[in-house]
Amino acid sequence: MKTVQLTQGKIITAVLALIISITMNAQVGGWNPELTNDSNEALKTMLEKTPKLESFYNKSYGYVVFPKITKAGIGIGGAMGKGILFEMHQVVGVSKLKQASFGLQFGGQQYSEVIFFENKDSFEKFTNGKLKFDAQASAVALKKGASIDMAYQNGVAVFTMTKGGLMYEASIGGQHFKYIPKGVVNEQLIKDSKKTIGQVIENNQELKSLKNSAYAYAVFPKIKKVGSSIIVLGEGVVFKNGQAIGYSKLKQNSKMTKTMNRRFSEIIFFENKDAFEGFKNSNIKKDTSKGVAVFKVAKGGSIKKASTNGQYFKYTEAKHL
Repeated sequence: MKTVQLTQGKIITAVLALIISITMNAQVGGWNPELTNDSNEALKTMLEKTPKLESFYNKSYGYVVFPKITKAGIGIGGAMGKGILFEMHQVVGVSKLKQASFGLQFGGQQYSEVIFFENKDSFEKFTNGKLKFDAQASAVALKKGASIDMAYQNGVAVFTMTKGGLMYEASIGGQHFKYIPKGVVNEQLIKDSKKTIGQVIENNQELKSLKNSAYAYAVFPKIKKVGSSIIVLGEGVVFKNGQAIGYSKLKQNSKMTKTMNRRFSEIIFFENKDAFEGFKNSNIKKDTSKGVAVFKVAKGGSIKKASTNGQYFKYTEAKHL
């Protein structure tokens, strides 16, 4: 019995790691140009595989595309994903999807999902966070001769496609959504980053001097260790001359962070352009003494000099957001 429990524990850990690692891009709040591209590609594939969806695409008021939803769990599972919302075929924001599910299930799967909104009322119901699906709800699988009007339920039609390109009636019961307009996607992150650096240097002359003399610096206001020993995720803002010039996503294997608190902040100062270029190009070496100074800030406020050993960064310039 003990062996079985240990095996299940390892499986749960592996499944959770799968969700986190695959959906790293889906969980952070910065505008992601790749997500727009992925959403367009996913929709294009669905339209090619199922030409009948063209009518929904052409006639709907708007639609949201989730290019990759990851669903996994044992007994109690869930799904999560991030997509792009279109109004009259124009990108207007990001949507985060979460779904809890119960019952017999095992393993993980990935699929794409598109939700068409028949009119402005159903679209605004979604953006206002009022769209909810019944527990038994499922996506529509269009059959030969089926009426388009029959696919809409309360002004909403949902379609899902497997990774292999097959349309199927996925369970969408319990799905709920969070909409973030495009223009405000990063505002809160910038505010949090400015607040973090302000609090840190307020009574620390060394860090204040580093900030004033640095070529640039990156602030990750909230880095979170997920699970008992799985992975560390965070998102931050990069500043130069006091202005936000880009955004960065951080990922780290938690084997490198055994002494960390579950939540902490991190600040990286770049002494010169070469050090900053190394960061931009994801080329920070384990030896961080050359032009890079790293500090971790515990939730209680204590500051500790650290390194970027084991950390991976993905930088996006602000002009590309």
